[in-house]
Amino acid sequence: MGNYRYNGSGLEDRSQLNAATLIFHELIPGHHSTSPLRYSTGWPGQALGYRLGCEQFWAARREAEDALGAAIDVRAFHEIVLGAGGRLLPMVRDDVRRWVAERQAA
Repeated sequence: MGNYRYNGSGLEDRSQLNAATLIFHELIPGHHSTSPLRYSTGWPGQALGYRLGCEQFWAARREAEDALGAAIDVRAFHEIVLGAGGRLLPMVRDDVRRWVAERQAA
C-alpha cells in the first residue's frame, strides 16, 4: 500500500468488516481497531518487525521456563530482557541464556 502512495484515507470503509470483527470479538473501541491499519500502511515494515520481535521474546521466555521450570523468576527475566535497553535480538537471547546458566549453577 505504501508503494502506491496510499495515505489511509477511506481505510475505515475498506476495513469495515475487519474492524467490526475486532470490535465484536476483541471488544476493542472503534477508533483503536483501525489505528493499527493506518500505522501499518505508513510504515509497512513496522508490523513485521514488532511481530518478529514478539516471537523472539516469547521463544526466549519459553526456553528459560523449560530450563528453570518452576524456579523461574519472571521479574528477573524481564529485568534481563529489558534492563539494558534497546539491543539486537541475538544479544538479548545470549543474555537470557547466560542468565539461565547462572541460575542453574546457583
